[in-house]
Amino acid sequence: MAEDPAVEKLSAGLLELYQSPLQKLKIELDELNKKQGNLCSQLHDESVKFHGLDPGEELKKTFLMMKVYQTRLENVKKEMFSLQDRAKKLKKRALRLQQMKEKEALEREIRKESNQLREQDLIAKPGSSS
Repeated sequence: MAEDPAVEKLSAGLLELYQSPLQKLKIELDELNKKQGNLCSQLHDESVKFHGLDPGEELKKTFLMMKVYQTRLENVKKEMFSLQDRAKKLKKRALRLQQMKEKEALEREIRKESNQLREQDLIAKPGSSS
């Protein structure tokens, strides 16, 4: 039993020598575990956030909207071509009507002049026969 007090003193000395650095190391490891837990929690939250967004679904919606807008664009183009064609036809018709009116006015003018000439001829004949 003589070794018991020596063993106790050696144990107490070793414990006293290493207890303070080991306690500091335990505190640092606890802080590290706490920070690691926070990082894991944040990483999990980000993962849930990204899995909540379904990029395939968004892509499908975008392509559907593209089809809708493309159809609208094609309809607008058809409408524009139709209006352009109608405008050409109306201009052509207006030009034809204007030409017809000018022709009619010219014919009226010619008839008027010929009537005036005829009247002058008729008026001149009775004067020459006297």
